[in-house]
Amino acid sequence: MLTAYGAYLIRCWWNGEAVCRVEIRHIQTGERVVVRSTAAALEWIDGDCPESRRSVEEGPDGQGGVPPEDDD
Repeated sequence: MLTAYGAYLIRCWWNGEAVCRVEIRHIQTGERVVVRSTAAALEWIDGDCPESRRSVEEGPDGQGGVPPEDDD
């Protein structure tokens, strides 16, 4: 059973000197952060998800949560 859901918009870009920037926006709250790596982006997303919200169904591979089904 899905107990929490967070949606994020992630944008990545590199300048001419191969410097990475990643913008993450939390869809529900509008909170936004820009970091310098995809690893830092995932760390921010993980930090945004407190332990009490991590109790979602595990996927078939035992990893991560299962996203909600579309109602379409």
